[in-house]
Amino acid sequence: MQYHFLGATYEHDATVVPVSEGQEGGKYRGANWKTHVANVPSQHRAPRQLCYRGVMYS
Repeated sequence: MQYHFLGATYEHDATVVPVSEGQEGGKYRGANWKTHVANVPSQHRAPRQLCYRGVMYS
């Protein structure tokens, strides 16, 4: 997809996430709706050290 902002052009490829239909989540205006579950393996990320105005936090 191509974007334009303030005269600059940007290119972005959308990420496709495999999704499967989950269990029934409830009713909305008389119709049942179902949840969706992403089939993505979890990735363990190391905690990041962030800094705000010279103070480190995680």
